[in-house]
Amino acid sequence: MMALDRQVEIGNLPIGKPTVTPSNVGAVRDPTNEWRVLLNDVLPMMQLGWSDADPLGPNGGETAHFGLRRVPLGEVLLGFGERASRAELTRESAKQRAILWLPSDAGSPAALLVHFHGHNLGWRHDVRASRGGPRDLHRDRIGAQLAACGRCVAAVLPQGGLRSEFAPGPFDVEAFLAALRTEVVLELDGALGASATPVVVSAHSGGGAVLASMLSGRTSACLPAGTRAVVLLDAINGPNELLVIQKWAERLIDATATTLASASNDVERFGILASSMRLVVRTTFGNYRKRAASLRKAIERRLGPYADALPPSLGGLWRDRFRFESALTGVDHDHLVGAGDPLSAVLTAVA
Repeated sequence: MMALDRQVEIGNLPIGKPTVTPSNVGAVRDPTNEWRVLLNDVLPMMQLGWSDADPLGPNGGETAHFGLRRVPLGEVLLGFGERASRAELTRESAKQRAILWLPSDAGSPAALLVHFHGHNLGWRHDVRASRGGPRDLHRDRIGAQLAACGRCVAAVLPQGGLRSEFAPGPFDVEAFLAALRTEVVLELDGALGASATPVVVSAHSGGGAVLASMLSGRTSACLPAGTRAVVLLDAINGPNELLVIQKWAERLIDATATTLASASNDVERFGILASSMRLVVRTTFGNYRKRAASLRKAIERRLGPYADALPPSLGGLWRDRFRFESALTGVDHDHLVGAGDPLSAVLTAVA
């Protein structure tokens, strides 16, 4: 297990502000590369448990829930958001934190979830008794959903700030997962799966901004290798994000059509579609639902001619890759992630 005394003081590291030395005076600054260098240097020194958490509380160290391991990690150079200063909400910092959910038997998971929380405390302990503790254990039911899918799965939950701040620039999930996979095997006697393990990337509410950045194609950040599904839970925030997601979906459809055109028979086409990317959009009400409806129409405009040219069974399978769902009756925005197990259903489908 990871030693509790393996700590480093990196709270004052000049994130995004490289030290000026004679060798770098006048150099062009690359914040993304700075982050990757720091990540590679500091990640091996991450610590088990959060130093400002109650040692006996949910984030004080590893605990077991739903037959899975819940591991709070500190010093992972993740979660560059505000430092918790609102004592009426939490005593825990958002800086350089993440939560891992791992299979209890150290087996290699059949799927990996990466989930970004919205404008809230994320996975920190909420001191307000009515809130019931960290969201992954209670309101969002992440652990319960992992267990409910009936497969060997794992999850990485980056901790962001109150406004879903996860990084100082583009969020390089691929680089983080690559380093984290090695560390989990060495230090936690666990596994996050190989680079080919199917990955589900999801976001709730304001967490959609970092996911939209990955889909935009305009930054160095992108979806991690092996991504098989993108899940947006009330996570299309405004017309700009809507346009980014629409353009990504259209590129995805065109690329799949090109691959299908190279197949020699319907059996091959079925295999291509069965393993193709999924998009799941679940909404509650208001503008979230309106933007989802606009996205659905745009996808059908692009997908329709391609799908209609295929046998009905294949065309239906392709359309089913793009699912638009309404929240269960009575479910509000803040409870959307945990109601009806939307993450569990997608993990089951890709695992």
